[in-house]
Amino acid sequence: MPSRRAALRAGGLAATTALAGCSRLPFVTGPKLTLNVFNFTDERRFISVELLRAAGIERSESVVYDRQFDVPPHDSEDSGRRRDEDAVESRKYVVRAGYDDGPTREFTYFPDCAETGDHPDEELYVELHSRGDGGPPYIDFQQNLCGRDTLQY
Repeated sequence: MPSRRAALRAGGLAATTALAGCSRLPFVTGPKLTLNVFNFTDERRFISVELLRAAGIERSESVVYDRQFDVPPHDSEDSGRRRDEDAVESRKYVVRAGYDDGPTREFTYFPDCAETGDHPDEELYVELHSRGDGGPPYIDFQQNLCGRDTLQY
């Protein structure tokens, strides 16, 4: 008959083996991604933002976030900004954004702060800008960067 110590050792070994290779446990959440939407034009705009899992095969399994923001112009009291704090888990996403009837643009978001020790907030910026030549507005994307070896483009 095995001793209690041997039984506990076997139970611990079984639990360790069961969890081996699991990089994420379902009850442990990682850093969150905060979404910031800016309207740097002179008119109120409806800006849509969609986040898709980069590895998804079908749209139905890929869409993680789909929202339309009513964003006032940048010179209004609301400062032309909408913010969705901790909107989703911070991970790689394909980001699609568009405005009113304008064109849609895509951006691939890669988390940059998850590997740092202090885990600063991960932030994604979707910005609608006016063109200096009077042409239609355009969408631009930015994100906060934490790594020293990361280049902003």
